[in-house]
Amino acid sequence: MTILYDSTTTYDSDIVYEGAATGLNLLFTPPNVKVVPPYLPDSSQGERDLWRHYENRIRGVNVWILSDGSVVQSDPTPENSNTNLQNVYPWDPFNPSAPYVRSIYIDPGADPQSPTEHDTAHNPYVIAYFAGGSSYLVTPVQSTLLANFTAHGIGYSDCLSPGS
Repeated sequence: MTILYDSTTTYDSDIVYEGAATGLNLLFTPPNVKVVPPYLPDSSQGERDLWRHYENRIRGVNVWILSDGSVVQSDPTPENSNTNLQNVYPWDPFNPSAPYVRSIYIDPGADPQSPTEHDTAHNPYVIAYFAGGSSYLVTPVQSTLLANFTAHGIGYSDCLSPGS
């Protein structure tokens, strides 16, 4: 299934992006993985030896839907092993579904300090973001895409539950 968003009408649509579509809406809860060790990266060897007997901690996986209908996530899981975040970062947190990202960099070691503008165009670009550890109301289109995206795993049908 390929979703094309090549017009500003579709890109700015409340129905596609804001969950205003009619029909059955579902809750999507991104999967969790046990990858966080029970000690800090700068822990001493004695602390590591003590805490290595405890199991890893759970961390929520971040999931992004891209404009070409593909789904990527921050950590590999059975649901999806696609962790290619090339078209996600750099990312504008104030406009997360924008195909263009503008960042300003100021080199702290330069004298005089002058800002440098970096523009990045993503193709495909992010159209939906789901942070790990939270549940989100998704549209029927998004829920179908998440359940049927099996190119890199088993799909997210186990992560969908009935919503309000």
